Amino acid sequence: MLNKTYRLGLNISDIHKRTPEEDARDIKAYPRHTIEGLPSAMDWRVGGYVTPIQDQGDCGSCVAFGTTAAIEISKRVVDHNPTEDTKLSESDLFSHGGTCQNGWTLEAANATAQQNGICKEICWPYGGSKQPCADADPRLKTLGVTRLSSDAIAKQWIATNGPIQAAMDVYTDFFDVDSDAVYHQSYGDLAGGHCVCLVGYDDVDQCWILKNSWSTAWGASGFCRIGYGECGLLRDYVAYGEQIGSSPVPPIPPIPPVPTGDIIVPKDGKMYAHLTYASNAAKALDLLVNGNSFGILDLMKKYVATFLGDNKQGDALLFDLRPESAHNVIIHTLPFGFGWFVQIGVNKDVMLLVQER
Repeated sequence: MLNKTYRLGLNISDIHKRTPEEDARDIKAYPRHTIEGLPSAMDWRVGGYVTPIQDQGDCGSCVAFGTTAAIEISKRVVDHNPTEDTKLSESDLFSHGGTCQNGWTLEAANATAQQNGICKEICWPYGGSKQPCADADPRLKTLGVTRLSSDAIAKQWIATNGPIQAAMDVYTDFFDVDSDAVYHQSYGDLAGGHCVCLVGYDDVDQCWILKNSWSTAWGASGFCRIGYGECGLLRDYVAYGEQIGSSPVPPIPPIPPVPTGDIIVPKDGKMYAHLTYASNAAKALDLLVNGNSFGILDLMKKYVATFLGDNKQGDALLFDLRPESAHNVIIHTLPFGFGWFVQIGVNKDVMLLVQER
C-alpha cells in the first residue's frame, strides 16, 4: 500500500447508470460480452493514434481530460491520420461549467463539445492563460454521442470508431497502480467517481486499456489495464462514443482497379487470408487469398468492395476491390495486436480476417 492520492471529479447521476431494460437486453443479446467477428484485442496506442498523457493536478477536472482524449484520438482515427494535430484544450471545455472543487458531469461536457466546440490546446493550455485564438474558429465540434451500455457494444465502438469516454468508481487501491498488470480491486474504500478514456481492450487478458490523467508517474506511464467488470466500467455505468465528423478528403488521382476476386465463402461466414509487406511501399500490404494476389492495400486508405451477383454463404463470392475515399465504405483496415482486420459487409455477414505472416 503506497498511500498515494489523486483528484477525481466525476459527478455520477442516475443517467450514468445502466437501466434494467439495458441489463435485460444486453445479457440476452451478448451473453459472452462480445460480438462475433470483432478483433480479440484492440489498442489505439499501436500506430501512434493516442495523444500524450497529461496531469489534471489538484483539480477535479477528470471529465475534461477523459472527454477531450476520446474526441481528439477519435478524430485521428476518423481521418486515418495518427500525426494530425488534434490536441484540444481541457481548460476551454472545463470553463463551461466544471469547477475544481465540485467536478463535472459527462453529459454537460458532451453537450458543450457538441454545441460550443473545443479550441486547440495551444489557444488555452491547461494551467496557462487563455489566448485570443480560443474564441475563434475553427473549434472542433462533435456531432453528438452514442450511449454504450455493455462490454460488447463498447468493444464494437472502440474497434470501429476509436476510444470512448467512460465512468468508473475509484477505490483507494487504484491510486497505487504502478505497473501494466491487470488491475482488480482488492482493498481500500470507495474514493469517488472518475472519468477516463478507454483506448482499447484485450479479450485474452480480459481487460480494458485505460488512459488516465494523473501524469506518467501513475500506472504504466499513465495507462492501466483494468479487468472487465471492475469498478463499474460498462457494468454499472454506461460509456459514450463521441461522434466525430471526418475532415474533407482531398481528391486523389484515378487508380487502376484491382482485378476481380473469386473466393469461396465458408458456411460459417469466415474466410482467412495472408498479408505480406510490399517491398516498394512503406505502408502497403499485399492481400493474398489461396495464393492469389488481390493487389496492394494502402493502410492509410479505405476500400470498397463491389459485389457481383447475389452471393450467399457457401457460394463463390465475386467482387471488385478498389480504393474509395467516400464515407460509405464497406471494407476498412484497423491496426491491432497481431495483424490487420478487414471486414467485408453489404449485409452478407461475411468476414475476411487478414494477418501478417
